[in-house]
Amino acid sequence: MMYRLLLSLFTTGLALLSLPSLGAGSWVASDTGPRVALANVAVHSSPLAPPSPVAGNREITSVTWRYSLPHTARQRVAVRLCHPHRCLPLHGERGSTEELAGLSAGLPLRFDFRLTTPGPAVQTRGLQVIVNYREG
Repeated sequence: MMYRLLLSLFTTGLALLSLPSLGAGSWVASDTGPRVALANVAVHSSPLAPPSPVAGNREITSVTWRYSLPHTARQRVAVRLCHPHRCLPLHGERGSTEELAGLSAGLPLRFDFRLTTPGPAVQTRGLQVIVNYREG
């Protein structure tokens, strides 16, 4: 009898551990990226939005990003990751941040690119964000 009770408690505990955290989740969005041609003029990517609506009051916990620039252009392109309520300067082609934590996870993000010096146009590529969120 005691064996069955312990087995039942153990099985129930394992089942609870395998449940996802209620209210937590993530979404991923990608885009090819815009062409940046003029110095000191910001060019916005297409909105990177959740593929399906994020229900309820979900808040960002962290964002992972990546983009690609031609090697020869990396020193002359300033990049920001923007939420409708805040923008962050990015200092590398990939990374992760918690600086957007607390903002709505259901709103789109975008990349802003700006040439810091005149020169040939630059084609950005491989834009991607992964937004992690939780119940607010």
